[in-house]
Amino acid sequence: MAPRHPSTHSTRAAMALAFIAALALLPAGRTLQAQAQRPPGTGPNGEVDGLTAKFVDVNGIATRYFDYGKGDIVVLVHGGVGMGMSSTANNWSRNITGLAKRFRVLALDRVGQGMTGVPADEKLVTSQYGIEHVYQFIRKMTPDKIHLVGHSSGSNLVFSLALAHPEIIKTLTIIAGSPIQPGNAPVTPPGTQQSPSVLQATLDKCPPGPSREYSYCRLMALGYNSETFPADYAAADDWMSTQPPALATQKLLDARRAAQQAQARPPQPQAAARAANLEKIKNGVLSMPILIVHGMQDGLAWRTSDPWRSFGSELGFMDAVGLAGKNPKVSMIIMNAAGHFPYREHPEEFNAYLITFIDFWSKPAPK
Repeated sequence: MAPRHPSTHSTRAAMALAFIAALALLPAGRTLQAQAQRPPGTGPNGEVDGLTAKFVDVNGIATRYFDYGKGDIVVLVHGGVGMGMSSTANNWSRNITGLAKRFRVLALDRVGQGMTGVPADEKLVTSQYGIEHVYQFIRKMTPDKIHLVGHSSGSNLVFSLALAHPEIIKTLTIIAGSPIQPGNAPVTPPGTQQSPSVLQATLDKCPPGPSREYSYCRLMALGYNSETFPADYAAADDWMSTQPPALATQKLLDARRAAQQAQARPPQPQAAARAANLEKIKNGVLSMPILIVHGMQDGLAWRTSDPWRSFGSELGFMDAVGLAGKNPKVSMIIMNAAGHFPYREHPEEFNAYLITFIDFWSKPAPK
């Protein structure tokens, strides 16, 4: 159990400030307006913080990415709750140049996010499609093994990619995610009422969704304070929403909603998939060094009824890949004064942790 934060109330107040800051950016009586004209500080392809993006064709999908530095390759995979939402490779803008002093850093926009496009057929876009897109991007960039880093839903993606292609991964880093729990993890009894997360308590005050206003409000609420995603980040994100890739994504999402209303899709066999993944872990598929990073004040994983973060599911994931997987090369770091984006809130500290972890496990084994 993590130690209690000095002031639970001040922590939650800081999270609330992120929400207030999001609303403060909206002029009275107006909503976020997509800007056809690129705002000051936004690069020609939606970049922020002075970065320059490139594009590469990945199986017919124009994929935006950042490519900085030389040396061992680190691939950064952002999160986001789905296509068309406010998470892109820009999330890593405060980390890329620092990490590029030691590595070649690649950070891409996932399918349907940022400036990366989508296929014409909505039936093609499944969770497996997103995993395959990242895998094919990596193979297009390099034949070598890489250090793979994933955040939030991106941690689920890189976890699945590591299970499918462990041969390409030197180290795996999971940020603000717990992709799987051990087989003996406690199960919440059906009908049990749980208090909402700290995040949900804030989202209840956001503008209704799905909308750009809700998306940005949610992003702000996930940060530790309003500096996690300043106004120039929001401006670039909003501008990207007016560009052809985002418009194509919206068209695909509309087609998907129509298809779902016409015919319900069969439920996914999650229990069977989880059992199969646990069996792979037990058999040593995830034998690479694994770093797990969390923010102490992450409201997504903190229930309003809890006086402190318990880190139950986070430790459960560590147990699944470390103990059950018989992998002693698993470590966890909890960063204080950090929400759901600890790497953005403390970029130099996070970069130091990642560099140290990679360097330690890159040393030749003693004879």
